[in-house]
Amino acid sequence: MLYLLLIGLLYTLGCSNGGGEAAPAELQAVDTPPVEEPVPTDPPVVVPPVINPPPPTPPPTGPPVVTPPNPPSPPPVVPVASPSGVYKGLTFKGRGVFAIILPNRNTWFMMSHPGDQDQPSGWITGTIQHTASTWSMSAPHFDTYYEDCPVCDMARIEAQGTWIDNQRLGGTFAQTYWAGNTLMGTGTDGINLVYETQVPATLRLTNIVGTYRGFRAPRQEVEMTIAPNGTISGVSVATGCTFSGTVTMNGQAAESTIVYQTPCWSRNVTMRGVLGVDGTGKLYVMTRDTVSGGVFLFIGQRA
Repeated sequence: MLYLLLIGLLYTLGCSNGGGEAAPAELQAVDTPPVEEPVPTDPPVVVPPVINPPPPTPPPTGPPVVTPPNPPSPPPVVPVASPSGVYKGLTFKGRGVFAIILPNRNTWFMMSHPGDQDQPSGWITGTIQHTASTWSMSAPHFDTYYEDCPVCDMARIEAQGTWIDNQRLGGTFAQTYWAGNTLMGTGTDGINLVYETQVPATLRLTNIVGTYRGFRAPRQEVEMTIAPNGTISGVSVATGCTFSGTVTMNGQAAESTIVYQTPCWSRNVTMRGVLGVDGTGKLYVMTRDTVSGGVFLFIGQRA
């Protein structure tokens, strides 16, 4: 009912305005606040997500690695004994022999004259080859007397034999004999030598210092002195020819140098070789000049 009354009222009002359309009411301006411009802002920082690295690939599996054991150590190397030292004995034909074998295997044999152990006559020098029980040597043999060829002046030997450490050395020689450049023949000989146990294993200069008198080949009387400083001086008694030299100790013997001065020789002659003593203190000297072929062989007793 109320609804109908409102409709009627509105109709009456309309009609009172002339029956036309209602004039629009004058609009009033309304102040509105200005619209603020948005303040620009930085774009947001995008933090990348944390990506953990993939886990490491596990090593391939398989049978366990077996480390082989260390190989056994090789046995220690035992050096072959050396026949170096001083020996004394006889040839098969009865001549005296004095031998020096140096640690470097340089070897010297001195032979006495037949029937006279104190008169040097010949020598053999070379390099000895050896095993623990055998030895061999190829070398020249110079002598003032060859039993198998008295007119010969040189021979060459091929020697071989056996040895026992610090006891003995023996063997045989096959020799060819020469007179000048002429081959005169062949012969054989040998040696039986005993190791000189009375000679110190390391010979010292003090063991050989002194004056010695004896003979050099061929049968010349000589006096020789070895001084405490290792120098040598000497004289051939019959001729008055003097000589000098030096001594260098080497194992059970010594290396020596002998120099013969002029005017007894046409020039100074330098001879090199060895010297040593036997168990009684007798001195043996073997030196040679490789240029002229001159030899100084001496056997002497301490004065």
